[in-house]
Amino acid sequence: MSKRAGCFPSLVLYTICKTQGTQNKDPFVKVYLLIGGKRVKKKKTASRKGNCNPVWNEALTFNVPSNNLANTAVEVCVMDQGNDLIGNNPLLGCCVIGPQEEGPERDHWCDMTQSPRKAVAMWHTLR
Repeated sequence: MSKRAGCFPSLVLYTICKTQGTQNKDPFVKVYLLIGGKRVKKKKTASRKGNCNPVWNEALTFNVPSNNLANTAVEVCVMDQGNDLIGNNPLLGCCVIGPQEEGPERDHWCDMTQSPRKAVAMWHTLR
């Protein structure tokens, strides 16, 4: 497999989320690719219908040009699908992983960028 010139191999966000206290919810994880603070791409998991302790174990991949890495971040949001069919999904919690963040979110970003095309898992606290 060849790399395109000037393109960083894919960032793989290995999503293992576990939430508690989400009774009567249909939670799912939505991951946004942020470039320059703007959401440019998104991916989501399947919802865990009626599960009060859902767990997701999925790899989500975004291709990011190497010249955008300094301005790129990943936002991980846990949302409730509920009965709303028009897309108004309540936010249950989120975190941002990127070079401008602090603590484990920045560490995770550094690990991902130093290990292209490899799954990098890390726990994060949702806010």
